[in-house]
Amino acid sequence: MPPVDALVNTTEFFVHHEDIRRAQPDWSPRELRPDLETALWRQLRRVAKLGLRRFPAAVVLTSPGYGELSAGAGGPELRVSGPPGELTIFLSGRQRAAHVELDGPEPLVERLRRARLGV
Repeated sequence: MPPVDALVNTTEFFVHHEDIRRAQPDWSPRELRPDLETALWRQLRRVAKLGLRRFPAAVVLTSPGYGELSAGAGGPELRVSGPPGELTIFLSGRQRAAHVELDGPEPLVERLRRARLGV
């Protein structure tokens, strides 16, 4: 199998690949290679800081086995949990297609679900 850098050197390739997959009927989430998940998690810090910089909450992204990171403009805490690939999809503006869990004040949860995310 090729190294992860040959498969995805930015989140953009991953997101576009998932856009095509998820546009198909009867799609289902797939299990990603651990090295791909690790690469996506590393890139999430930059994506989250930029994409959520004006969001009026302290957004904590949590991924079991990878850790957690914080972004947002501060305020009430809002948690978004899931695998790195799903968090990447979510933060790329595809919130409806992402399989993540959101926990926090309902008005903020709904606002984040509808927010214009992505860079």
